[in-house]
Amino acid sequence: MSPHPGAPAPDARSRTGPAATATQPTTPHRRLPPISREARDTLVQLAVAGLIAAPLLPELPPWVGALFGVLLAWRGLRAWRDRPLPPRWAAAGLTLAATAGIALQHGTLLGREAGLSLLVLLLALKLLELRARRDAMVLFFLGFFIVQMQALYGQSLARALGMLAGCTALLVLLVLAQRPQGRPPLRQALRTVLRSLTVALPLAALVFLVFPRLGPLWGTPQAGVGRTGLSEELAPGDVAALAEDDGVALRLRFAPGPQPAPGTLYFRGPVLSSFDGERWRVAWSARLRPASALRVAADAPAGPPVGDPGSAPAGPAAGAPGTTQAGLLLEDRPLRYEALFEPQRLAALPLLELSPPLPGAAFGPATDAEGWLGRDAVWHRAQPNRERLRLELLAWPRWRLDPTLDADSAARLRALPAGSNPQAQAWARALRTRLGASADADRLALALVAHLRSGGYRYSTQPGRYGPQMVDELWFGRRIGFCEHYAAAVALMLRAMDVPARIVTGYLGSDAPDADGWRVVRQRNAHAWVEYWQAGRGWQRLDPTAAVAPERVARDSVAAATPGLLGQALLDLDPALWRLLQRQWATLDTRWVLWLDGWNRQQQLDTLRRLGLDTPDTTTLWRALALVISVPALLGALWLLRRPRRAGNAWERQRDALVQALRDRGIEATASDAPARWADALRQRHGAAAAEAAARLDALQRLRYAPGGRDRLTPGEWRALRRALRLCR
Repeated sequence: MSPHPGAPAPDARSRTGPAATATQPTTPHRRLPPISREARDTLVQLAVAGLIAAPLLPELPPWVGALFGVLLAWRGLRAWRDRPLPPRWAAAGLTLAATAGIALQHGTLLGREAGLSLLVLLLALKLLELRARRDAMVLFFLGFFIVQMQALYGQSLARALGMLAGCTALLVLLVLAQRPQGRPPLRQALRTVLRSLTVALPLAALVFLVFPRLGPLWGTPQAGVGRTGLSEELAPGDVAALAEDDGVALRLRFAPGPQPAPGTLYFRGPVLSSFDGERWRVAWSARLRPASALRVAADAPAGPPVGDPGSAPAGPAAGAPGTTQAGLLLEDRPLRYEALFEPQRLAALPLLELSPPLPGAAFGPATDAEGWLGRDAVWHRAQPNRERLRLELLAWPRWRLDPTLDADSAARLRALPAGSNPQAQAWARALRTRLGASADADRLALALVAHLRSGGYRYSTQPGRYGPQMVDELWFGRRIGFCEHYAAAVALMLRAMDVPARIVTGYLGSDAPDADGWRVVRQRNAHAWVEYWQAGRGWQRLDPTAAVAPERVARDSVAAATPGLLGQALLDLDPALWRLLQRQWATLDTRWVLWLDGWNRQQQLDTLRRLGLDTPDTTTLWRALALVISVPALLGALWLLRRPRRAGNAWERQRDALVQALRDRGIEATASDAPARWADALRQRHGAAAAEAAARLDALQRLRYAPGGRDRLTPGEWRALRRALRLCR
């Protein structure tokens, strides 16, 4: 058994005999030298700074994150070696250089991105000049501000837990700063913070529940918050860069009943029909008015499955019942689903193909405020979606668009810039000649698919960089690419064969449904495919990826991003357990997002009605908020008034109680005496009965005044000392 805390260690030199000799170590045990409290607190501050800044580093320029890490490492090394702080001129020079770099990077010091970069670097630079408590307070409040900035980049459950951890760590530092004497243990400060959070978190939850929602001021901030993997232009490599991005684009859940088949979840985003030789871009799209351009076909014959590489949603031939001119034909039964879209920078909503407007229906956007359907079958909005948007919709997996195409539009959709990929264009024209003048667009598309299947082409998320003649290099040389490489190549080949063609970007597939049926579509689900125009049947989908990597299209989910060290360890240990944990976490995260997004003003008023209020309004919410804030504040004030005053810090209270206990036992003790003097006085007055108490007072002498000592006894040591003093009566 180890000696009791606070008891003097036995003297090894007093041992004799073989047993004592056997216990002596043959080699000295080397320990790391103890560091000062100042060095320890500095290292803890550096760890906390890294904790609160780490979630934001992916949003920063790489050089900002690298400089942040170098500054923290430099300051930590100086603290570990007890070196002095760098001179003020060095910190000032680094601050000016960092500010200039941010201004050059962002073109301004204002705005969210520039402001975040500046704050993160100022946090690291402030650690180079902590000379007074005022500097520490500036550091704490700067840290709290950075933690709150995480909400500008998302409000997922993981980010909320990260913000809670960051605030807790900063509060621990704040408690340590308020205890400048001695060496208070970190766990003691953590216990103090956890006790405070136990009271504060329920009050914060109540404030969230009753705080009135202020329209556009509530929720995700407006300025550029949204992120999306889609863009209104595309160059080879743009979509491949999203292969490791686990960010959420949208969530959806299908109504009970028949579920979509694997490989049919195509979410239609921007349609790119303008090509300049290197990049594909969105061309202007007229809106498709639902009142005159939408019909649902009755008893329409079923065509090939959606996503089949050789065809698009099929339908009856031109002139069949239910067809429309320059409009939509919807076939088969629709899928009913609800979707929750994350904020994004684009004004186009990536809805499931195809979710048209339905006048008079309960499901589906029907107003310009919610969006309008363009002639490219894409949902357009007047402004980007800057807040979470929840819609209930109907989707037709089988549809047909534009059975006619005017001559001007057809010419634009066949156009190719001069000198663009001449070898590929010549190959395509030769293929057209070989198939004959009677070959229609479907036959030409199938020929391209057959060549992709048999030509040794490979699918890769990291195909490397291509030159300006990308299609020539891909088709005849490297034969490796991602979805946008093959989509761009096939679209160019079709145009070279005089077939109108365009590229459609969006998402394909989703994560597996969670326990509540919600599917998550992530940025790594970003995809690109081709549409070509077939006379009499309109636009047809052609997915070249299905010919090169059919497994990518046949399944709903794509390979997850690298899980990290802990995730990789669990994956190697038990893949089934890892998948179960992922599924459970996805369920919790979706529930959190739905609850956070769904707790709106209407929910607040409905809750007040259930509590017995007849006609609650915004004024009622303000009154409830005042009640939630004032009642706990009043109760806390009353508790402080009734609480007995306790002067001094923890050591002073223990010292005063110990002085009084010694006086009760006939010892002339004063607060200025050292514990060793009290021990000698106890031995002289009480003899053997005071042996244990005197030994513990000697241990207290070492604890209090030795290097790295503590500022008070632990509760266990204090109780043991009082028990020993009872023997001295």
